[in-house]
Amino acid sequence: MNHLQSREKSIDDTEENHILQNTLASVRSEVKNLSSAKTAYLWLQYMQVVYLLRMFMKGERFGNWDLHLQACMTYYAILLLLSTDCT
Repeated sequence: MNHLQSREKSIDDTEENHILQNTLASVRSEVKNLSSAKTAYLWLQYMQVVYLLRMFMKGERFGNWDLHLQACMTYYAILLLLSTDCT
């Protein structure tokens, strides 16, 4: 526990953590199961859009150009998909 408090762990160490990987896999499988219900699918889409907007605002506020571009590319991809569905 001391190594977590002293922040000696890097991102690579947390990616290799088996407990975190198992938790992430179970969350992804639950999201996949919930996607079959229409209301749950709507909420999952809403959460993705909110996450995208938060990522965009964070990139703008902190001057993180890479984060800003990543948010814009994802946003434009969503707009492109929406525009092709309407025709």
